[in-house]
Amino acid sequence: MEQRNFGSRYTTHRKLVKPLLNACDRPLSLLMNRTPRHDLKNLILACIPNGCERLIDVSAGDHVATIEFSRKAKTVILNDIAWDTLEVLASRVSSNPQIAGDIIFTNEDITRAPFTKGAFDVVYCRNTLHHFSRIEELQSVLARLAKWSNNRVIIAEVLDPRDGMTTWDWLRDQYYRRFLGDVGDALLPRSQFQTLMASTFHQEEWTHNVTFHKTIGGVIALCLAERVANTK
Repeated sequence: MEQRNFGSRYTTHRKLVKPLLNACDRPLSLLMNRTPRHDLKNLILACIPNGCERLIDVSAGDHVATIEFSRKAKTVILNDIAWDTLEVLASRVSSNPQIAGDIIFTNEDITRAPFTKGAFDVVYCRNTLHHFSRIEELQSVLARLAKWSNNRVIIAEVLDPRDGMTTWDWLRDQYYRRFLGDVGDALLPRSQFQTLMASTFHQEEWTHNVTFHKTIGGVIALCLAERVANTK
């Protein structure tokens, strides 16, 4: 993974830049006529049915908001290929006795993870697809996510900023590519994201809906797919 070569820069980003952006998110979003991060988080939480048994976030990273999934699911599995990023979440969980439900941490590569068919009620995937550069890899990963879910799949993915890019989006893109060494060339445009969702969640097995949300972190495509009854 390319990001491992930029570890010290990611530490700076996590400790300084990210908290600053989070603190300024709502006023900046309102100023730029974009969706605040908190509002998008609540929209994603609303996609999760209350009291679902098992939810997995397949690439939780150090995204602290994923801990809130425990409000909706009895058992939450927070997975990531990089254990060092998950440690941020693990420390938050261990220091918060008020977290509802069970939270389990796993360290699996989702291209080879041994999760079984229908193992989870909800499968959540955030900002993961742009780490795969070949369409065949994307199709394989999406097929796995669909296989693991017996109810819903929720995908939130940042899209190619060149699709309707503003000056702010260009600056943010350069920061992630040049300073953090993030994968930028595989970011999907809106049309390709919609095509992938339609080809993965076939109408005879799934219903799905895609919406787009412009945030200060880029345009986020949100797909909610639900299994049609009796097709598991």
